[in-house]
Amino acid sequence: MSLRPSLASLALASFMGLVAASASALTCSQWAANHSVADVTGKVTSSIACEVGSGVNDSANLANADRMFGFDDWQVLSRDNTDGGLGTPDEVAVPISMAIAGTAQSGTVSLASNIWTRYSNLFLVVKGGGRNSNITAFVAYLLTPMTTSWAYATPYLNGRNMAQDISHFTVYGRVTPPTSPATPTPMPTGTGTTGGGTFAGTTGETADRDQGVPSDGPWFGGSGGWSGDPGEEPTPAPAAVPVPSGGLLLVSALAGLVIRRRQRA
Repeated sequence: MSLRPSLASLALASFMGLVAASASALTCSQWAANHSVADVTGKVTSSIACEVGSGVNDSANLANADRMFGFDDWQVLSRDNTDGGLGTPDEVAVPISMAIAGTAQSGTVSLASNIWTRYSNLFLVVKGGGRNSNITAFVAYLLTPMTTSWAYATPYLNGRNMAQDISHFTVYGRVTPPTSPATPTPMPTGTGTTGGGTFAGTTGETADRDQGVPSDGPWFGGSGGWSGDPGEEPTPAPAAVPVPSGGLLLVSALAGLVIRRRQRA
């Protein structure tokens, strides 16, 4: 029995090592189950998902390393620290009219009414806790599209199961990808040949043009009428060259044979 590992098993082991080494967020339900604490998924209204990051404090680098809510292109928009008083953000990367009304344990967060015209996804970080908290990392809530106001309650409890204050709120966003302009659809064209050249007709041109008549000179209309310049005489069409029939060709061949026999005689 060979002890040499197969190529497939080595690849699988390498992959599992990379997965284990990379940081990743947990859903709030997974965190609660792993740490035997209450689920905090519903602590922000009008949110559609809840995740706990891998670090104590949030940042754009950590949010993207954790692939919060499945993406790695988040950017910080605004932050409000509760120790300086709620209401006006302390750090504004992008003016989104962030406003907080309430206390460090409950209240409402609101943003500009037109924020969803620029951002396709938003999430709100509610940060608090500590070593004696039920959650020792930042908690993020993915916000429902087209909503601009959310009620919050602190998800953090101390060792005596009492509510802990929130230290700060942070709003993250993903920019809506630009829409590519529609490619115009070419109009159908007709093609024909005349005198070795080509032309392309447009919808509505007559059958005579489709048969190869140039569009930049006099031509006979479909009814046989002259449509050239006024006062000019129509140019007669060239006479048709008769094509010998099969019988005539046979008679000519026999006559030639008789003549050749007489010459030999």
